[in-house]
Amino acid sequence: MLFSKVAILGGGLLGGSLALAVQERKVAGSVAVWARRAETVAEMESRQMAELVTTDLARAVEEAEMVVLCTPIGAMAGVVERALPYLSPFAVVTDVGSVKTPVVRDVIAVLGGKNEFVGSHPMAGGENAGVAHAKADLFEGAVCILTPVGETAPAALEQVRKFWIALGMVLRELSPGEHDAVVARVSHLPHLLASALVNFATSPDATSLAFCGNGFRDSTRVAAGHSGLWGEILMTNRDEVLQALKGLQGELSRVGQLLENGDTPALLSFLARAARARQTLSPRSKTEE
Repeated sequence: MLFSKVAILGGGLLGGSLALAVQERKVAGSVAVWARRAETVAEMESRQMAELVTTDLARAVEEAEMVVLCTPIGAMAGVVERALPYLSPFAVVTDVGSVKTPVVRDVIAVLGGKNEFVGSHPMAGGENAGVAHAKADLFEGAVCILTPVGETAPAALEQVRKFWIALGMVLRELSPGEHDAVVARVSHLPHLLASALVNFATSPDATSLAFCGNGFRDSTRVAAGHSGLWGEILMTNRDEVLQALKGLQGELSRVGQLLENGDTPALLSFLARAARARQTLSPRSKTEE
């Protein structure tokens, strides 16, 4: 047992899965979850997902040694501001947000040195949002990106490292800016493209979907994700997403030129390079966000 108490702020897919995983792996003596909606509290209580599930933020965070923000990224700093008077001076705060630069900046500013914050992004999730889809093994074998900054205390960083490793995650470290550039390419842009592909294939109507096979299903699975959540992510990281989109547009233009020129050898080389790179990926299906 690493911690006497872990507090999870937010009861969606990641928050619920985190509560289950912390309990199953005995990472903490007790788990408390704060949820905004009474319906979420009732659902989590019915599944016995934590020792305490409450809409009372103070009760959730009091005496917690590790506090994990699992709210939408735009709400994180505000939730921390509300929780700050009730945080133990020894509590370390981390998060699961998929955009890091504004989150790290704003949460550190709100904490004002009272508590340490270490940005985290577990690359685990799925297209089905909500606590109903939570599962204890969601994080096993997935990558978690930590984003310490110059003022991050080594002891706090080590606590957060131990937390995610105890949940079975593989750690990587990047600066907040580096993180946002990387995930724009491998997470945010793919979601945008999946949505664009579905919209293109179903224009002017949805009859095309009756003919799609596994290739289309696999390529567009993430487009079924929560539009409000993904809209916030894409707009928050829009500068990096735009850069990635411009890069991809150049790649598409080049391959379009190969087709127009009938350049079969160059097209085969293009496809082979992608196939080799894709084969190096882990087959783990949970590394989806």
